[in-house]
Amino acid sequence: MRAFTSEREWERFHDPKSLVLTIAGQVGELSELFQWLPATDARDRAQEDPLKSRVAEEMADTDSVQRGGAGLKKQGRPPHDEETK
Repeated sequence: MRAFTSEREWERFHDPKSLVLTIAGQVGELSELFQWLPATDARDRAQEDPLKSRVAEEMADTDSVQRGGAGLKKQGRPPHDEETK
């Protein structure tokens, strides 16, 4: 994964803000698959294709974004209380 990222020079996008926004986008894509399904049908329909495959794809995308950001070094920042002063 790191070699793949490095070859494409994507490290510059691996800052906390960019990763959070990317994860939010991926979760949005996953949410979209269920948005208009009745809650009573969602579980059953997610067990069958085509929804099952689409959910797996979106989950894999979300997972790879999270894994890509797992190597982020902790950024030195003030505690939350100090930020709002």
